[in-house]
Amino acid sequence: MLNVENESPLSKDIMRVKSFFPIYACKQVSATAIGLYFICSTFTFLTMDKRAYGRKPPSLRSKNLTSSIEVEPFQESLVDINETVFFLETQESLDELDRSLMCAVESYHGANPFDSIVVLINGGGSIPIVPDYLKDVSQIQFRHLSFAHFLEASPLGELWNSPKWKETIYPLNHMSDLLRVVILHKFGGTYIDSDLIALKAFPRLANNNVIVGVETEKVGSAYMKFGKNHAFLEQAIVELREHFDGSNWGANGPLLLTRVATQKCGPLKIESTGQKCNDFEILPSYFTYPFKARDWKTFFDSSQQQTVREKTAHSYMVHYFSGMRRKEGLDPSPLDPELPLHQLYQAHCPKTWNHFKATVSE
Repeated sequence: MLNVENESPLSKDIMRVKSFFPIYACKQVSATAIGLYFICSTFTFLTMDKRAYGRKPPSLRSKNLTSSIEVEPFQESLVDINETVFFLETQESLDELDRSLMCAVESYHGANPFDSIVVLINGGGSIPIVPDYLKDVSQIQFRHLSFAHFLEASPLGELWNSPKWKETIYPLNHMSDLLRVVILHKFGGTYIDSDLIALKAFPRLANNNVIVGVETEKVGSAYMKFGKNHAFLEQAIVELREHFDGSNWGANGPLLLTRVATQKCGPLKIESTGQKCNDFEILPSYFTYPFKARDWKTFFDSSQQQTVREKTAHSYMVHYFSGMRRKEGLDPSPLDPELPLHQLYQAHCPKTWNHFKATVSE
């Protein structure tokens, strides 16, 4: 691809046309060929698909423009009530979906190929890069949704518009905390964090309303499955309205859900067998949390390969707490095949691994 940064403004415009529309008659036009430029521009306008007019072209910073697609708006009819698996991307105006999200989606689909997956992307129709290996799978739908408008119209609308929300110091993290609760309350189904890797098919449980314990007296929020309008979610909404805390990273996620679970179940004694409550179940930590948040550096230590293999041997998913790395101001880890995290990538989301490896090597 031409280096657009070193081209003249006119050549940049031509390059953008070439990157976006399937009309290549203007190939290698110099900055002085003004007449040919306008002829080709007119021809492109007259022959292009009118649905593409006004659409923002894919970012020229990506190295995989051939994989760009238009992300269509979310429609409620897309949801199979109580059965859809939801992933969220809270950032806006992305050039490419985050590799952790793509790995989470690929690994979950690989382990559970018949489940319906909806990936909701925040915003009004920006065009992130979605690789072919994900966009061509009928069970995976990528849709954009204005999370602000969705939350404003939800039972948490008053909180969303309040000064309490506007003062949060963790807006993306806390937005995700709110969304997972109201989405499952409205539609039912399963919510999965983008830093979970599926290792094998999740078992079909007798109770379809579940969360997962992290420690003996604490539950997590990275995996949740509940029916529409479930009482646990209704209580979580009440707790968010009354006790939302924008100053604490985990206050509106694991800490809040633990408080609701305690209200519903009494004292928590999850241990290795989980805990059954009246209308939901807390699964033991090995299902998705073989490691605790304090152990997150283990995934980035090549000397811990055997430890990770042993501790994940009986797990269905593994949560590697990418938020902890971000909290410390660290960039995403380099693609090192010796890191335990990237060995999990190679084993359970190999297409995502190969996609990013090829991108970095170009």
